[in-house]
Amino acid sequence: MYRITGRSETSGESVSLKTVTDSKSKLCESDYSINTIWIRYAIETTYYTMPATGPGTFGMISLSGICKTYVMGANHVRALDGIDLTVEKGEFLAVQGSSGSGKSTLLNILGILDSFDSGTYTLDNTSMSNLSQLQAAHYRNRLIGFVFQSFNLIHHKTAVENVALPLYYQGIARRKRNTIAMEYLERVGLAERAQHKPAELSGGQSQRVAIARALITRPSLLLADEPTGALDTETSEQIMAMFKAVNDEGMTVVVVTHEAEVAAQTHRIINVRDGRILSDERTDQ
Repeated sequence: MYRITGRSETSGESVSLKTVTDSKSKLCESDYSINTIWIRYAIETTYYTMPATGPGTFGMISLSGICKTYVMGANHVRALDGIDLTVEKGEFLAVQGSSGSGKSTLLNILGILDSFDSGTYTLDNTSMSNLSQLQAAHYRNRLIGFVFQSFNLIHHKTAVENVALPLYYQGIARRKRNTIAMEYLERVGLAERAQHKPAELSGGQSQRVAIARALITRPSLLLADEPTGALDTETSEQIMAMFKAVNDEGMTVVVVTHEAEVAAQTHRIINVRDGRILSDERTDQ
């Protein structure tokens, strides 16, 4: 954690963050200034400068004692049973497990698609507990990109319209969001397929469109649920290469898979069984 101190512009005295806030001093700085990104907050006419969380400063994901039980008639199914997990910014890891292991439930909680019964979840230094639907949607749209096995493309929209969709929810004008979407289609090698609808695309092409859509908001975290499950070996390798490329740029990438070959291409493998973490190992990648 950062130990925050401040320095008064008027007296030059070093003070704590609380004192800075109370005295309305204009400058607050961290003792650890290396690789710090500075953000300015305006409160009426008073300005504060505080360090943002840069790579390696805080964990991107922190789970503590996460439990989730589904009620199915008279049965109670314990999907997650006390999950503790920390993922640093810029990591590339796989969550591996068989069907019913709890890996998909874990992904849904990480993606703020499902709630948890107990425990704590912090994403990018923000608590994800007790969020309203509006708050959850806000964080999903701003912080997380999703890639699914079934692609989840809208069939009556073209590739460029599918990629641009997250920007629509951010209120960006149509012409601008389509221009940005074209840039991301070019990045995944599909600019020439921009006006094609999903039915006119191969499985690999559809997944590349889905990846472009996931990346267009420049999320902090990319979550991929069985992204190669419906693809052949060659196409799967191409998709994993794309994940490696965005991870090399600093994005945190979490891939949920049951395929050992896919998991082995990441830097860390979390094995889940019966709702618990069975092992947590680094790879040679």
